[in-house]
Amino acid sequence: MVAIAVLAAGYAFLLQVLALPLTAIVLGVLVLKGFRLPIITEGPGVRRWLPWVIWSSMLVVCPVAVIVLTARYGHPTVSFTVVPPMDPGRAWALRMLNVACFVHMGLSVIAALAVVVLTRGYRRWIAWSAILFIGIIDLGLVLSASESIIGWSR
Repeated sequence: MVAIAVLAAGYAFLLQVLALPLTAIVLGVLVLKGFRLPIITEGPGVRRWLPWVIWSSMLVVCPVAVIVLTARYGHPTVSFTVVPPMDPGRAWALRMLNVACFVHMGLSVIAALAVVVLTRGYRRWIAWSAILFIGIIDLGLVLSASESIIGWSR
């Protein structure tokens, strides 16, 4: 009960966009742990490494898409005073950045839930830390890409 009260107090200070995925992760992990599902990666051979390849590729697909969008639609370095006009291609790229953010958030929720059936113990915490780390990197990439696509640069 104390943990739920702490989480509820923490949610009061989060953005609404982040509160929903975090709630889904916390409740999903508790439900999956309650089912006591067998660990998928305990088997030999392909069963050991293929789920981790799928898991890691889920986390990397959106940052790679952001890098590709930046390379294709980003402006070269310009000052804050010169903002080039927004053409339809750049507006499309900004919409795709927005979609990539939400897709990455959804994939992160799925990856966080998948950790419960992939591993146990301290490795679970390492995997959740990797999800958080890649999420922070993706946020930085998206902010940099949006500035580059709009035409702002430092």
